[in-house]
Amino acid sequence: MVPFAVEHNDEAITFRLVDGSVSGVCACSLSPSGIFECVPFADASGACRFQWNVVDARGASSLAIGLVNVNVVAVPDAPVCKDVTYEVTYAIKHHVALENVSASM
Repeated sequence: MVPFAVEHNDEAITFRLVDGSVSGVCACSLSPSGIFECVPFADASGACRFQWNVVDARGASSLAIGLVNVNVVAVPDAPVCKDVTYEVTYAIKHHVALENVSASM
């Protein structure tokens, strides 16, 4: 998203984050041309916000401050399958048939 601003004297303008205004579950940056980027923290969910204003070529700052609110919604991670090796131990029992066995008591 690019914020909108107009300089009435046709001077160059620069967008900037208001100091200390970034809060919530993301990191935000704003390029001088006005393109901002918000990157949520890992496994984050919730609100993120920042404020911005405009500075002209003479250093005059706008009185108006823009506010951006972003709602970050966590999306479950896709399942991950890892290579796993299992060792299986088992015992084999043999059945023996006996023929012609006699017993005495």
